[in-house]
Amino acid sequence: MSLKDFIFHIVSADEYTLVYIEHHPEHFGQANVAAIMEKVRCALKNRMVEFMGSSAPVCHDVDKWDTIGEVRIMPPSVAAEPEFHRHENPRHEAEMAAKSHG
Repeated sequence: MSLKDFIFHIVSADEYTLVYIEHHPEHFGQANVAAIMEKVRCALKNRMVEFMGSSAPVCHDVDKWDTIGEVRIMPPSVAAEPEFHRHENPRHEAEMAAKSHG
């Protein structure tokens, strides 16, 4: 924050100040959650295909999956496999985490 050409750095704030900053993100770029998330999405966009490729389920029917661009769509028969839905499957957990944050 600057005041009369003097730059202040906020190092601590009370709850009222933090709420004010959150409600006025146009004045505080570091508190603008939408802008921050957009920057994160842009930075990770190229890595998402790599991440999803490494977390895809292992299936014998992969060649039967439909393809849209570079993304393969899982057929319902594979999604219904019990082993795909086991929580011990780290690839499944990684894929679910990616879907919930995307």
